[in-house]
Amino acid sequence: MKTKSLYPCLAALAVASTLSCAAGIEPLKELRAPDKTKWTVTVQTKAAPKDAVPNTGEKTAKAKLPPPRVLVQSIGEKDGGIYRVLNRYDNQPGEEFWILPQFQYLKATGRERIVRLLPSHPRSWNLEEADFPELYWAVGQTPELQEIEGKKMLVIKMDAAKRPLTKRQQRALDDLRQAMKQAGENGDSSPAAAAGTLVLYLDPETRLPIRFKDIDRIYSYSFEKSAGLRQVIPEDMKKEIIGWDKLLAKLTRPPSAPKIRNRQSE
Repeated sequence: MKTKSLYPCLAALAVASTLSCAAGIEPLKELRAPDKTKWTVTVQTKAAPKDAVPNTGEKTAKAKLPPPRVLVQSIGEKDGGIYRVLNRYDNQPGEEFWILPQFQYLKATGRERIVRLLPSHPRSWNLEEADFPELYWAVGQTPELQEIEGKKMLVIKMDAAKRPLTKRQQRALDDLRQAMKQAGENGDSSPAAAAGTLVLYLDPETRLPIRFKDIDRIYSYSFEKSAGLRQVIPEDMKKEIIGWDKLLAKLTRPPSAPKIRNRQSE
């Protein structure tokens, strides 16, 4: 029996590896919007599959599937270390977030109350790993250059079950496991794995996101460079920030030394 040489196969693999390196596609180091940039993220539901409507009769067979629905539209602005995000929802009042280096502030449309959000608050924006919180998982992944509908795009795919936790989620899970261990409780505290495929499309030049297909929703991104963008914190929010800063200073001020009475003077 004649055996085929492995050298042609190894040579082909070497050529493929050389071409991949020549393409210069490096892992995604970060997902940060450039400074002085305004962007819009539109989040909508995925279109229902064709088999979503059961064919049990003439009427149900002709029933129309619900069209994709826009859940929220986020308009973000970045000026140095200050972010401003406006959320417009489908069926509830909008929200305005101001994200400063130390704290975040939230104000709902039509309401005067301003809420201060600590980094651990579930409503706070998690920008620890990316300016787009839903895309943290893509950082460090190596995209592939593909041509889609006549346009070149960088594409990153991942099994949804392999999507890692955010650093914030991991810290919370570690704290929970530690508390369970101290309480003598047993059980799996890991979150349930999701089914599906995550697909992210990036601009090959800017490496900014274009579209992200999550398990049950689709994110669409658009960017606008604005050299004159300057964040000006509203006056009512400035007053709240100053008040909170004064309160925080009082709470963190070291206690004064106790006064020692001089008995000789009595």
